[in-house]
Formats: sequence, structure tokens, C-alpha cells
Amino acid sequence: MEAGAVTQQVQTDPPADVEALRRRVAELERAALEYHRAEQASSVREKQLESFLDSVGLGLIIRSVEGKFVRVSRAFCDFLGYSEEELLGTQCSSVSHPEDAALIESYHVPRFLSGAISTLQGEMRFLHKKGHVVWTHGSALLVRDPAGIPQHFIAIVQDITERKLGELDRVRLLNEVCVAREALQALSNRLVQAQEMERRRIALELQGQIGQARTGL
Repeated sequence: MEAGAVTQQVQTDPPADVEALRRRVAELERAALEYHRAEQASSVREKQLESFLDSVGLGLIIRSVEGKFVRVSRAFCDFLGYSEEELLGTQCSSVSHPEDAALIESYHVPRFLSGAISTLQGEMRFLHKKGHVVWTHGSALLVRDPAGIPQHFIAIVQDITERKLGELDRVRLLNEVCVAREALQALSNRLVQAQEMERRRIALELQGQIGQARTGL
């Protein structure tokens, strides 16, 4: 009976490799659950951040390494006059000023990907749905996974169009003043030359009249 019992026990115990597989599956399930929870927590934090940025008038942009919009905040959509649905999945360059888009794609993005820079700050021009230029100032960074593989870019931008247009108006006014000043100086120089020529003409006439008077005497 004891031998039979032992034989029965051996037959019902699963092989070691099956147990190892079960443990591995359990570990993967736990890892997936933890990742899901972390992802949910991250999503909540992102929504909180987006809500805060909207409240202070800052736009959030998440773009893929390939240059497409992955996520855009309500504030950023308002900057450009588009809906979120219109922007998601489209190339960022399609709503960017051509000069700025070319600089970003040909210069800044390669520097990010090569590791030459990790963040970038500066001005960038976008194109409003109605066609006019929208000036922004912001910061961008490249997000990498734990293995260092580039995942996406995140940028936070502020609409500075009104301020920028004011600056451009002041620069244009200063240029106009400089041009007017140069024109006035040129006119003044011509006037001085004309006065000098007239003085010389009058002096010559007087000399001629005096000479004639002396001859008459």
C-alpha cells in the first residue's frame, strides 16, 4: 500500500518546468497589474498637470519622435483655433511656421536624439487655423524609456503673440524713425549745400556789380 501511495503521489505532482512556468506567469500577471496601476496613476497625474496648465494659460504638447501630435491640451488647441481631434495624429510641421519647422526637424531633433541636448527653450511660431502667425515661448524635453530609447517629446508653451506683436511694432517704429532721421539729415545736407551755392552765387554777383561800378568811375 505504501508503494502504491508513493507511486500515486509521483503521478499527481506537476513537473518542475510546469511549476516554473506557473510561477513565471504569476510574476508576469503581477507585473502587468503593477504597470496598469502605475499607468493609471500616471494618467491621473497627466490630467491634473494638463488641467493646471490650462488654468494658467499654458499649452501642453506631446509629439512622437516621428513628429506627430500624440496629445494636445485644450489651451494649445485654443491658441491655434483647432479642436483636439483635428490635431491628433497630424504632423506638427503642418501647423508650424515653415522656417521654424525646418530648424526643429533638421537641427534640434537630431541633437535631442543624439544626446547632445536634453532640453530646449525658446520661441516658436505656429500657424492659426485662420492663417495668422501665433508666437509662443516654451520648453521642450525628450522622454526616454529605462533602456534609453526615445519615446516622445513633451513641450509646454505660452502664447506671446500680443507681446511679440507689440515688440515688432516698436522695432518697426524705431526703424521708421531711423529712416525718417536719415532722410531728414540728407535733406538738411542738401539744404546746406543749396544755401552755400546760393551764397557763392550772390557773392559772385556782388563782385561783378562792384567791378562794373569801379569801371564806370
